[in-house]
Amino acid sequence: MKKVFNNQDFFDTIIDVLNHEESVSFFVKGSSMNPFFLNQQTEVFIRTKPFYQPKDVCLFKYGQKVLLHRLIRIKNGMYFFRGDHLYTYEKVEKEAILGYVYQMKTNEKMTRSIQVGYRLKVNLYLFYKKCKMIIRYIYRGVRYGCRKKR
Repeated sequence: MKKVFNNQDFFDTIIDVLNHEESVSFFVKGSSMNPFFLNQQTEVFIRTKPFYQPKDVCLFKYGQKVLLHRLIRIKNGMYFFRGDHLYTYEKVEKEAILGYVYQMKTNEKMTRSIQVGYRLKVNLYLFYKKCKMIIRYIYRGVRYGCRKKR
């Protein structure tokens, strides 16, 4: 039987479970993590760990929202996250991180986040995205920055 909760109650329950060092699972909602997590098709399994590293997909508090995005880098104690399908960052402190995705299931296929094949796909995708961002930056710079002022 399918149960529907409002977001606040849902995430309050998840936070409570994770604070007791248990794991939780739920279906992803939204498209910010495409192509790896599909809207209402990918079930993610989340638990806590003592430290987080770049490329982990983490559940974290950001203002009044709870987001599930990829950790891009850690700098001066701040954690920078971005959805795989997005170009903007979220910057949070470690205390805002609730847990990380240790496995996911899409179309009945279970994948652990430490699997070599999955890590390779993530690395290739992030490299492709970085190249795309550089090309986009250069294109916009040439297009908008080289006009003569009169």
